[in-house]
Amino acid sequence: MFRMYALVVSPERTDQVRQAIQGDIVYESDETLDSESTRIVFEAVARVSARVLIVDMAVGPGRALIAGIRHYRIARPQTRIILLAPGREPGDQTVAQLVGLGVYDIIPGANDADWTELVRTTLQKPAATFAQAARWHVAHSLNGDFTVRERVSIERVPLGTLTIAVAGVAPGVGCTHTALLISNYLSQLGRRVGLTEIAPRPALASLSHFLAKERGGYWQLGRLDIYPDVDLNTDLSVTFTDKLSRRFRALGQSGKKYEYLVFDLGPLSPAGLANENHGFYRAVWQELLRSSLPVIVGSGAPWRYADWGFLLHSLRERQDAALVIAAPTGDQAGEFSEQTGLSVVSLPFSDPFSLTSDVKTGLAKLVNPVVPIPKVQKPSLFKRVSQLIGHG
Repeated sequence: MFRMYALVVSPERTDQVRQAIQGDIVYESDETLDSESTRIVFEAVARVSARVLIVDMAVGPGRALIAGIRHYRIARPQTRIILLAPGREPGDQTVAQLVGLGVYDIIPGANDADWTELVRTTLQKPAATFAQAARWHVAHSLNGDFTVRERVSIERVPLGTLTIAVAGVAPGVGCTHTALLISNYLSQLGRRVGLTEIAPRPALASLSHFLAKERGGYWQLGRLDIYPDVDLNTDLSVTFTDKLSRRFRALGQSGKKYEYLVFDLGPLSPAGLANENHGFYRAVWQELLRSSLPVIVGSGAPWRYADWGFLLHSLRERQDAALVIAAPTGDQAGEFSEQTGLSVVSLPFSDPFSLTSDVKTGLAKLVNPVVPIPKVQKPSLFKRVSQLIGHG
């Protein structure tokens, strides 16, 4: 099965791990890291959506690896993490703590082992469970005693900047409108949101010039910051997020931090995507694949069902992609789901800056995978007793 992989591997094992992989490598770090660069690498890889993350313990200091993987696990709780543990044995303090963070696929071996075969064999198996990793969850103390590590329960909160990429299956289906709805909804939740347009025929930029207030190189529309003039078509090895960061620095806003960046990708043409030499479409497609949340917008009209086919087939690896029917008539969303077997979010037509309750309900469902889950605080024993006395 085709999968997307992220690699944080030491230089001496990079080639061997690559040979074991059958799929797309969406992120790769092949350097020996210090504590600070380890933090930076794990913040970067957390912004990329991958099904499997392979981490070599030889890349950096143990404490930095624990901190980096903890941050990654918070941002990507569903990703399978495979740990290469050369020269490590059960009882290792670092491995024990990583098991507590939900890292169960552990590959031990000598430094000169055949890591290609070891990784390939692991990838052919289902993801490991805690029961299989339990022997690693016991750490030796300095005096030879054993300590059973506590398993960690992690609350889902965003790490760094999350990206939401919105693409249309055809022109005129409401891609820009949906991007505006998502951006404004997140800003109303109190999030810091930046919005930019990557479509070949800019609509958002034109809207900004008419409605927005210029802020020296970007536009402010409501509570949103819009960057319509970013050169995103060159240097395809650099992600759009990194290009925007360069833009912020050029505008003297290097200190500006966004929790979410929303990309309006416009319609993705099958002809453009099929042309491997079309650099723009290749870059847009990669951004859609690596985004924290891909959003696909299309029509719910029965005669437009065929528009969805190519894009959904190409996106089959991203089963978490959100499907949207913008401004449906009648029960088009329900009929679409019944006919295609696909779950879609219905977004009734709305002024993107004056959201109705129905639209908010749809948007809440849409962005749920990338919005923090609030931690429910149980009332203290003292408060519960006080309430009982008060009702007595």
